[in-house]
Amino acid sequence: MATHNIDVRDARDRLIDLLGIGETYPLLDLPVRDDQLMVPFENTAKAPIGFSQRGVTYTLHDKNNAPVNRDNGQPFSIEGNSVEALLETPKIDEDITFKILAKKPAWKSGDPGKQGYLHETATVKVGLDVSLKASIKNAPTLDATIDTPKDTDPRIVDYNTSVEVELRNSQEGVHYRLVTLDGKEKITLSDGPDVLGDLKNITLPAKPVTEDVDIRILATKTFESENREPQISLLEIVLPLKVRANPALAVSASPSIIDFGAKSTVRIASTQKSAKYQLYIRAIPDSQFVHGIPESGTAVVSVPVTGQPNAQVKMPPSGASWQTPAGYTPVGEAKPGTGGDLSFDTGVLREDTLAIIEAKKDHQAGAKTMPSALQLTHAAAVLVEPNPAQALTLAWQDNNPSTGWMKVTGGQPGVFYYFRFTSDGADEGLPAYFHKQDENDSALNKGIEQSKIGVGFVISRVGSDESDTDLARTPPPSPLLEIGAMPSGATALTVRAVKAQTRVAVEMNQQAAIPSA
Repeated sequence: MATHNIDVRDARDRLIDLLGIGETYPLLDLPVRDDQLMVPFENTAKAPIGFSQRGVTYTLHDKNNAPVNRDNGQPFSIEGNSVEALLETPKIDEDITFKILAKKPAWKSGDPGKQGYLHETATVKVGLDVSLKASIKNAPTLDATIDTPKDTDPRIVDYNTSVEVELRNSQEGVHYRLVTLDGKEKITLSDGPDVLGDLKNITLPAKPVTEDVDIRILATKTFESENREPQISLLEIVLPLKVRANPALAVSASPSIIDFGAKSTVRIASTQKSAKYQLYIRAIPDSQFVHGIPESGTAVVSVPVTGQPNAQVKMPPSGASWQTPAGYTPVGEAKPGTGGDLSFDTGVLREDTLAIIEAKKDHQAGAKTMPSALQLTHAAAVLVEPNPAQALTLAWQDNNPSTGWMKVTGGQPGVFYYFRFTSDGADEGLPAYFHKQDENDSALNKGIEQSKIGVGFVISRVGSDESDTDLARTPPPSPLLEIGAMPSGATALTVRAVKAQTRVAVEMNQQAAIPSA
């Protein structure tokens, strides 16, 4: 209803009354906002009278123009205050319409005062207001491109996260709880007891959620009478909440140490049926191995090595959403979760390898499907034994056996080779180590930082004249093996190959022939 300059007319009438030049009636075209006058059974309501006039008394009447009184005989009334006045009603047990009598004080003794009924009535309905608005607090929208999200736009949270729902303009005397529907069954989501409405905004905390869910609000009004069943209704609003995949699933490799050129199996435990999983692998650079106690905050994957300290590999960093780390490639196709364990074949491996997992979920957002993806916090390392068939060649330095030094060629990069005259004999001299190239640029040699193994370094042999040589791009000379007294009739050496970073070892398939004099 149009207000027609109520404030101006109110000021005019007050001036007339003040000067005593006339007697004015209350303004009767004030708006009575009854669009929210729905109350539970046996609850009171408050009828809002807009632009109420100061000095005017507003009294509740029934449809027959009779005043509605309290138990003590006094009427339900309220004084105007120049703003919105809330006129209380008695307890309501059925839909009802009230009239509102506006009355000014008597101008002189014996005069009843000017009065009249407001043009608008106040209709109060009995029941639970299922049209109340609500929203999920402190959770971003699934669609990050939405500038002005609606209450019902899907939100997204991490796995096992709690949220809070704000219900606006709650009904007094009504208890509210969060639920979700599984068919016709209502499953409670509230974390704690029901929350009692008080005509204000209230907050409803939810339990931690692990899967996508549509949050609903259940309203309940109970009564003191044992003969009356409680009123229970679901609010109309539906609040979609999407949940990212569980990042904490256990990841393992079996076997974790394999033959050169063999395969391993990466297994994810307790996968979610709602998610898909993709295996990614990369060869482990030397710089990613950790020796000794890891620094604080450094997450590592540990692999037991028989007779040696555990091999430790740094975990690649991960963020809130999936970004493929540098150097990693997918293996095979993504697989849907089963609710149980899920296995992936790594394919043939020739290098120590770290395996990580992408977990992806497709969320329904109306007619659209929107994904979320993350990296599982656990990973698996597969250590590969040195190549037992590596073709090693021995040659006397300067073709002169009297030097007691043999040049070793053809070794596998990153491997120490230990030589013995018999399988159970002592090692001859120091092991021969074969140089690896820079992990970021195969045209460059490794710098000193990449040459660390534990607390020591592997330093390659220096050539005789390198004054004009670019050492960064020129591989060092082949390693030399110092031979002690050679047993009579010895023609070959037994060889044991050991990975420098992991200490994983293997006996070579063939002996290395001793060159003739």
